[in-house]
Amino acid sequence: MKSELHYTNIIYLTSHHALALYALYHLPSIFSYRLLLEVFLATQLIGMLGITAGSHRLWSHKSYEAAWPVRLVFMLANSAAHEGSIYQWARDHRMHHKHTDTNLDPHSIQYGFWYSHMGWLFYRKSSKLREASRLILMDDIKNDSIVMFQHRYYFILSHLFCFVLPTLYGKYMWDSYWIGYFYFGVVRWIILLHSTWCVNSVAHMWGTTPYNPRLSSRQNLATSIVAVGEGWHNYHHVYPYDYRASEFNWNSEWNPTTLLLDGLSSVGLVWNKKVGRLH
Repeated sequence: MKSELHYTNIIYLTSHHALALYALYHLPSIFSYRLLLEVFLATQLIGMLGITAGSHRLWSHKSYEAAWPVRLVFMLANSAAHEGSIYQWARDHRMHHKHTDTNLDPHSIQYGFWYSHMGWLFYRKSSKLREASRLILMDDIKNDSIVMFQHRYYFILSHLFCFVLPTLYGKYMWDSYWIGYFYFGVVRWIILLHSTWCVNSVAHMWGTTPYNPRLSSRQNLATSIVAVGEGWHNYHHVYPYDYRASEFNWNSEWNPTTLLLDGLSSVGLVWNKKVGRLH
């Protein structure tokens, strides 16, 4: 539901997009395939650990359980993803599933592609949306000490892992603070944001609806590629508790996050994996 403009978010996101464009403008002068590969891998890894496996499948949907070292790593990766604390992310995502395609959906597709992609962050939550969000059950999140630690210290953790440590990595590995901040910090962050946002926009506009044609959520391979397995979205909205977020295993539908969780499960770090029942 649209409300008054959120100028802090507008300035913060717009300025960092401008910084990313500045970095891309200068990319030819320092171009190397190694740099592209490292930024790509950092984007995919942080997105997979911090968002898809962590704040989405583990904390928002409780689709599996994980040992505390796994949860700690996922929390730190989520801080590097810099998409809001796990508490905020899970609350908004539970709102999205409870009120999909209504005016209480935080990024409802009914307002169009731009709004559902990133425009929703340019508005403050309306009083009705804030009231509805207070009704979302969050006791499990509040009882998670790792999540609540991050929530309390989110500003410090997110800037440390999203910008400061990447800057230091650039100096250590590339002898350049500039490369670290702009490419492993800003550019990597902006790419990850748009990869995540594609689930809210692209996967609610284009694709097939084999599981429930009445839903706006779609099966979209491109989204699954950029969002490490989150594009099988029509299935996900029918079976949100399935740890795979797709009907088929990772070797049938592109889903690196499921491969990761299956690997962790094989060594006892992940268990109680829930799956959807089609029949």
